Amino acid sequence: MQKNHSAFCVMKIFYIAHLVSVHNVSLIPSDNKLTIREGSMKEVQCEVNRNAYPAPGFFWYVASIQIVNAFNTGYRTSVTITGNKVDNQKTLQCRATNNNNPPKTATTTLNIECKNILKLFYNLVHKHHRKYYNFFSLPR
Repeated sequence: MQKNHSAFCVMKIFYIAHLVSVHNVSLIPSDNKLTIREGSMKEVQCEVNRNAYPAPGFFWYVASIQIVNAFNTGYRTSVTITGNKVDNQKTLQCRATNNNNPPKTATTTLNIECKNILKLFYNLVHKHHRKYYNFFSLPR
């Protein structure tokens, strides 16, 4: 019995011709520096070109440490970051790859607003405002 290899070859060529590598990776929101108030949470999404095939693998990093609380939905993934002052000025990075290619990367810098600093600033401004008001309210 003779095997028909021509159908296999056509199928293989068709499959290879439709591979599309990841070539565009972007973060949503696209802010660079990404501001998060200490203790609050913010969702960050990572998106690749929609025609990427097969679906890419996504990897999230803060500084050089891989974080694992990511959610993958085809060409987009998301992670929820909690503002922690030890992460201030660290890099958040999303890496995406498919087809055994080196990963493409999108990055942002975390800007964590510390509660104590905001409270101190508010108190200083409020205190200064009262002195200014009282100075001009004095009888002459």
